[in-house]
Amino acid sequence: MPQVSIIVPVYNVENYFERCISSILKQSFTDLEVILVDDGSTDGSGKLCDEFAEQDDRILVVHKENGGLSSARNAGIDVARGEYLAFVDSDDYIHPEMISILHHNIIMADADIAVCDVREGSLQNGFDDHELPEQKILCMSNIKAMNMAFSGKGIFTYAVNKLYKKWLFSGVSFPIGKTYEDVYIFPDIFLKASTVVSSNLKLYYYFQRQESITNCVFQPQHLNYIRSYKRVLQCIPEELRNTKWLVYCRIVYTYMFVYDKLVVSELQNLEKYQEVAKFIRKNIAAVLCGKVFTLRRKLQALALFFSPQLCARLTRYAFLRHGNTAIGGNY
Repeated sequence: MPQVSIIVPVYNVENYFERCISSILKQSFTDLEVILVDDGSTDGSGKLCDEFAEQDDRILVVHKENGGLSSARNAGIDVARGEYLAFVDSDDYIHPEMISILHHNIIMADADIAVCDVREGSLQNGFDDHELPEQKILCMSNIKAMNMAFSGKGIFTYAVNKLYKKWLFSGVSFPIGKTYEDVYIFPDIFLKASTVVSSNLKLYYYFQRQESITNCVFQPQHLNYIRSYKRVLQCIPEELRNTKWLVYCRIVYTYMFVYDKLVVSELQNLEKYQEVAKFIRKNIAAVLCGKVFTLRRKLQALALFFSPQLCARLTRYAFLRHGNTAIGGNY
């Protein structure tokens, strides 16, 4: 049996896919299987999967009807044979030492999850396989890891950029038909874990296509961002008060994120705008007192509280000047 199963959902990415799969096949850690889940692609992606499988017997291809990212990941988990699982999205790619380093760290720390850092960029600007700096690792409890993630400090809620012991996914599935699906299962996985080991090395290369949902102006799917963290709040035990507070702050932030999208969309959904703006004004104390919110967010909340029209104008100006970075990112 392979030590590591790498699951790659594939849907209409023939222009980006070769770089992704090549980066996986040239990993210095070779005791792995690569599960390519063709989620009903209508371009040449499914054929590419089969061609790669003919070249390397570590590749297993699953062809299925289109069901979305969650469905594809779940299909990969169902057939995975490895003791450890990793997820790579098909328009991203990874450093050739990523699996080796994460596997070493998870064993060395006797951890259940190993995490690395992420380099972000656009598909037009790729990254070379850079020489790695000295590694700094941090071993921590699952609660500390969750607190870092919910406060936007060093750990992401992404399913990618991690190596998991497979048993963590026993009884856990990605939610079908949801965006921000990673957030939905984050507490399920991390509450089951005991120890998490984090590396400062940027080993996962995360890209956003221009048509990516996170790069669009307001879409109804963005409301899943709010729903996902409300679901997380329900999962956190009452005794973890600090964690629940951080999640609540994250919920407030998701409302601010959706507010930005609505304003940039010229308030095309006025009813939803009024609902979102009302929630932010009601929770202005959380923004002003929460250490996780940036000064920009605090000023934005104050502007919304005293002058919604001014706040909307400033938000549009920030977007026009700085693009999507003005409405995304951490707090």
